[in-house]
Amino acid sequence: MTYVNDINFPHGYKNFMNGNNVYIQDEITEENCAYLIRDIHSFIMADENIGKEINFIINTPGGSAYVMNQISSLISMAKLRNIKVVTWVLGFAASAGSIIAVQGDERWMSKNAIHMIHFGSMVELFTKETELAKSFKFNKEYSKRLNIFRTLQQSYPRKIERIKRR
Repeated sequence: MTYVNDINFPHGYKNFMNGNNVYIQDEITEENCAYLIRDIHSFIMADENIGKEINFIINTPGGSAYVMNQISSLISMAKLRNIKVVTWVLGFAASAGSIIAVQGDERWMSKNAIHMIHFGSMVELFTKETELAKSFKFNKEYSKRLNIFRTLQQSYPRKIERIKRR
């Protein structure tokens, strides 16, 4: 039997992607989710993955609202590209992890799993509010860029194809 501590994690982080499975097994921070966000984005944007499924296997105490919003934006993008999102809570889905867990087209929890959201202290609330404001700003800017790209793609499909090939 293989235990979590025996696995050689890619990049040294417990939050990683393997095939179409996204493992969120540690705190959600900018540092330990940077490769994960890149890999999810690459999977979603690959045309051969349209119509497939992506699984989020979650066991996290939570973390940054900013990073959670980036992952949430990627989940929304996956749904726009007809990629089915399935979330699996195998241990904890706390704080930011719970927000990710509820976004699946299908949501599964093990019998002993804990799904937890909290209302923090005023200091935490202010910090989370600041983090959320940053992430919403990022999401708004990302959406603008995505809309510009879609408009260009519809207007000039051949030029966009040539750019993609380079």
